Amino acid sequence: LPQETVYFSQANVFNKTVIKLDAQSALMAWEIQCLGLTAQQQHFDEGQCFQKLEIWQNDQPLLLETNRFKGGDQFLQSSCGLNNHKTLATFVITDPQQILTKEIIMGHLPNDGSIVSSCTCFNGLYIIRAMSCYAEETKNYFIDIWQTIRPLIINQSPCVPRIWNT
Repeated sequence: LPQETVYFSQANVFNKTVIKLDAQSALMAWEIQCLGLTAQQQHFDEGQCFQKLEIWQNDQPLLLETNRFKGGDQFLQSSCGLNNHKTLATFVITDPQQILTKEIIMGHLPNDGSIVSSCTCFNGLYIIRAMSCYAEETKNYFIDIWQTIRPLIINQSPCVPRIWNT
């Protein structure tokens, strides 16, 4: 559950995350990417970000995902793309005991429309996608979900990592 990653304009990035699970593994992992620094009006006008996420269980793929964002591309502004959202994020959760529901997860979505979010259950994974203008909004949304589901999934109270306070 790391802090967000900021891709500055002119960055040329290859970001690959590979997670390998066994049959009894529990997983709660997120990636939050910011395309530029919205608050400072520093946009992702040039460069590119190539991103891969792989989740495997017992050497079988559960999720293989690839994204590519080009700085200044029309897709970043388009309503069929990111629709001017500068932060995009994925939160992946395993539920080996099958106690979660989409309603538990989506019940934490802010009512003010600041975040666009969806949840899919696929190959035993809950995959939450979110877009917003600011990383802090998305991070707080994910923290809220994490605080609710952590006791359900691993029977432990949420304990905020110190790095989140930096």
